[in-house]
Amino acid sequence: WVQKGLAWLLSSQGSDGGWGSNISTAWACVALEEYDINNVQLKEAIKYLRLNINNDGGWGIHQGEASNLYASALVIWALRGYNWTLWEVSMGLYYLEKEAYQQKYINSPLVYNSISETLHLLKDIPEYSLIYSHYWGWLRKFPEQANTEHISRKTSLLASNDEDTSTLVNRLIQNQNSDGGWGFGSGYSSDPLDTALALRALLDSGYADFAGYQKVLAYFNSHQNSDGSFSIKKNSDGQVYLTALIVEELERLNKILDCSYIINSSRQ
Repeated sequence: WVQKGLAWLLSSQGSDGGWGSNISTAWACVALEEYDINNVQLKEAIKYLRLNINNDGGWGIHQGEASNLYASALVIWALRGYNWTLWEVSMGLYYLEKEAYQQKYINSPLVYNSISETLHLLKDIPEYSLIYSHYWGWLRKFPEQANTEHISRKTSLLASNDEDTSTLVNRLIQNQNSDGGWGFGSGYSSDPLDTALALRALLDSGYADFAGYQKVLAYFNSHQNSDGSFSIKKNSDGQVYLTALIVEELERLNKILDCSYIINSSRQ
């Protein structure tokens, strides 16, 4: 599955080295870095991202757009995974630090999702530790929500800080559907995005029930498009971000449970 998904990603790359946006390109880079750091197409994608840096040190969602917190964090993650010495990484971290203390995003829609994703991406970067603490303190005060995305993101954040995740993990397991996936919340039909975020949360928390993971694999196997991609609605046009996210998490799961049959189909 993963091999086929990666192959779809490679075949979808534009002549400029990107995948239509900085976010999609960065996610594709992250997936490719897990597979082959010396891949020629990966090098072209990195060049695309480096060329798209804004004067303030950040990146917009698309080329030429104003810098965006999440897009910038994602690009930094991709560039740092490729070569942490790139000057764009330092510029990007300076941009994120400036944004953190100006608190521009605190009242933005979906702020919890964007900031929590930013922290998840940069949690292992020592230079980001002070900014991490700044945002994490704010996220702790955020009102609880019952939807899968919120529970999954909070689980991952708690796990990254070595805090207890058992209550949230139990809620995720209770909300897993019979097809192995997760939907928006309890009682909702499964979708690939919520399932990928739930899988990431379980892996981050150290959850070790292979039977539960087998059900997740069964879900992804039944919802992968014939070309190896994934989309919110099966058999719709493949989505780069979603496919790369799923490939990334399946690569992690593959270290403890063989899911190469999905990974390989995503690369072919």
